[in-house]
Amino acid sequence: MAVLPVMHKLTMGNISLLLRWGLVLLGNLIGTALAFAEMPIFDNATRQAFSAIS
Repeated sequence: MAVLPVMHKLTMGNISLLLRWGLVLLGNLIGTALAFAEMPIFDNATRQAFSAIS
């Protein structure tokens, strides 16, 4: 679902859809951060480089 059509006509139903979309996005970002922190995908030097540029 696109965000702009929802925001074009603000109704309670559209606001709830927008909040649900935001909650899913937040959950995905948190899950990705946790997976990145816990999984040994990169070696320590690469992780430190990512931390330095973020």
